[in-house]
Amino acid sequence: MNDSKNISASNSKHAFLVRHARRFMVAAFIFALAGLGIYEASEERELSLRLLDVGVYVGMAVTYGFGFFWCFPEFLGTTVYMDRRTLWLRWSDFARLAAAFAITIVAIAILWGAIENLGPALAVGSLILAIIFIAASVVASEEYMGRTMERGTEPPSSGWKAVARKQTGHLGSIVRWLTSRRALLVGGALLLASVLLPMDLSLFSVPPKGYEILFGADAKWGTTYSYHQTLAFLDRHLHNWIYRFDIVLAVGCLIAVLIGRRGDGLRRNRLLARVAGVAALYEVSNKSLFLVGLSESLPEPLLFAISTVVWIAPIVYWRWRVRGVPRESNQARLTVMVLLLPVFFVFPGFLSAIGVLGALGYVAAVMGILLLWWGLVQSEWEWTEQCSPSRPKVKQEREEQCTA
Repeated sequence: MNDSKNISASNSKHAFLVRHARRFMVAAFIFALAGLGIYEASEERELSLRLLDVGVYVGMAVTYGFGFFWCFPEFLGTTVYMDRRTLWLRWSDFARLAAAFAITIVAIAILWGAIENLGPALAVGSLILAIIFIAASVVASEEYMGRTMERGTEPPSSGWKAVARKQTGHLGSIVRWLTSRRALLVGGALLLASVLLPMDLSLFSVPPKGYEILFGADAKWGTTYSYHQTLAFLDRHLHNWIYRFDIVLAVGCLIAVLIGRRGDGLRRNRLLARVAGVAALYEVSNKSLFLVGLSESLPEPLLFAISTVVWIAPIVYWRWRVRGVPRESNQARLTVMVLLLPVFFVFPGFLSAIGVLGALGYVAAVMGILLLWWGLVQSEWEWTEQCSPSRPKVKQEREEQCTA
């Protein structure tokens, strides 16, 4: 009896230490991120670069703090005693309010850049692209999480939070228009268009087109590294091979959509959707961290290690934890999404900047693979719904396909 009590007390103490260690590590990371941003801003002479550092570093730190310590404290082991809304509603609140905050920072940065360097037309176009990208990312995440958990009913609200939620939803409503076939068609068309568009800046030389990248040409934005020759070599070749895969995927998806039902097997291929997601996440995480390395404060090997962790770790953690009980699976999904949300918010700033400077092919290619990923994921959802035992089979042919 005493042994069982001692074991129980030891387990409770161990769990207590793990919870506090987890919260301490997350808090230390957040403060370090904010401190690095303040330090970098103080070292810059130009106001636009100071705004960039504050927006990237401090903005990410605020988003992580708001997510882990306010919206989802149970992810760090904090016991939530009060009756709270569903996880989906809390994610929606967090993502939409964080998006409103990110849109404000991006708008200030782009408009300030317009005052210093850009014309009004380019600034407005870049701002629209960034806003739609951020809002659409949030709405897409809501659609995904709504497939795996209970949505719940949003209670009536008012004030600036309600306005921010509503406007973010309106701005990202294009996601609901992008059905699986539309997303695949638009994404495939953008990727094929990138073959004929410049993939690099057009400041001092003629930039390579997409078809030249396919045959081995280099683009500045094909690699994040400039000084470490080994890292630059690996990253450049990896980028080129991923672009080749994207083009092949675009051709396959366009053919699958155009031939109708005969192409459903390719569109609904789960492995293909996963690989497309890995390719899209690589591009977003790699180039978002490039903004962090712009000040050259981080050594390139360290930047490579961070980029690899941001790219690989969420995928491994996601696949490892989502096979558990539903509650743990949903928490694992949301933990990964909280970690990646600021990365997706930083990325539009990079995308808008290089688009304005002439790399339209790169912008089209990135938007294309993201749309292909979204289209393939929706195609998988459609197939799951059609083959669900709870869904009535209206047509005998569909029933035969699902049982085959």
